[in-house]
Amino acid sequence: MIFRASEGKLGQLINKLPAEYRRCYITDQDLLDRVSTFKRSYSDILREAYIPDEPKIKSAEFAEILSYFLVKEHYQPNYVLKGPKKWRWKEDRNQPVHKTDIVLFAKQADSPSNDDLVVAVEVKAKATQKNSYDPIHDAVKGAHDDSTRRLAATINWLKSQYVKRNNPEAVEYLERFRNPVEHGSYQKHFNAVAVVDEQLAEAELTRPRDLSPYSFSDPFCIIVVSIPSLKTMYENVYEKIPASGGDLF
Repeated sequence: MIFRASEGKLGQLINKLPAEYRRCYITDQDLLDRVSTFKRSYSDILREAYIPDEPKIKSAEFAEILSYFLVKEHYQPNYVLKGPKKWRWKEDRNQPVHKTDIVLFAKQADSPSNDDLVVAVEVKAKATQKNSYDPIHDAVKGAHDDSTRRLAATINWLKSQYVKRNNPEAVEYLERFRNPVEHGSYQKHFNAVAVVDEQLAEAELTRPRDLSPYSFSDPFCIIVVSIPSLKTMYENVYEKIPASGGDLF
């Protein structure tokens, strides 16, 4: 599956992204609270405590957050997916997020159903030419790791995060997926997403690669997202995030 961002929509997308990306690192209310508590500007708080400035982390998290929204939209209207914005839980703004990159859930009814769904997403990015780096291969490898062990570990880790944040509703929601023996089986979908610069997309799609070591017993999809001037785009978005807090005041 291939998503291509057209030049016409790119400007609109860039204008929308800074505020949406900001909310993936901190809620609006939490930002307002910190401005009030520390008597600092929202831009200073965002820069110093939340928004990465390490280029590799910016590139990776731009791709992850973009994929978070794209995958949710892709499953609509059949599934209304929800899941944690794990970037809010980072201990170090310039370190990557733990566990499976993105985990999204859908419960089809009040009681457990075989149609309940977990979607796991592994994301890799390639904004500049690096001949040895194959984002599609690495995303598939990571998705396979999710399918064999990491997703289960991530779901358990999510419970601990919700307990630490005193969120009993989220713990209760998650329990359906933590304990299929008690609550019944559910569907699992695994996705490997490669976000690549438009100029590199064709070469990445056609390059020879061996994916035979990675087999999946559950539904699996490779998604390639092609973005014009990807490096410039993520740099522009992260440059604008600190100023995006002005919409709250």
